[in-house]
Amino acid sequence: MNRVAELNLGIKPALNILDGSKSFVFGGPSHGDTVDPKLIVASRDRIAADVTGVAVLKRYGTERRLQKFSVWENPFIQHGIKIGLGIDSVDKLNLKDAGMDDDIKLIKEMLA
Repeated sequence: MNRVAELNLGIKPALNILDGSKSFVFGGPSHGDTVDPKLIVASRDRIAADVTGVAVLKRYGTERRLQKFSVWENPFIQHGIKIGLGIDSVDKLNLKDAGMDDDIKLIKEMLA
């Protein structure tokens, strides 16, 4: 799985977008349990986008392999940080929201 992160070294997107209007929390990509966070994440930083997406999944409850780690201790996130794909701590994350006051509070708690 680390090779997927390493493929990103050759790509420098100007913007990373995660469509979380509907998200798989178990199973996927063609079938499984879904939730409707009704959320779009946009970031110039891939790690920032990914940790926010993982925090959203954790907020709704997801597979044990994601639930058992903090978003920053997740092995995939750690590897992406190690190879320089983005930020390395919540202190460097600038999370803004529009109209999600209650949900964003819980998501921020998952990111701490």
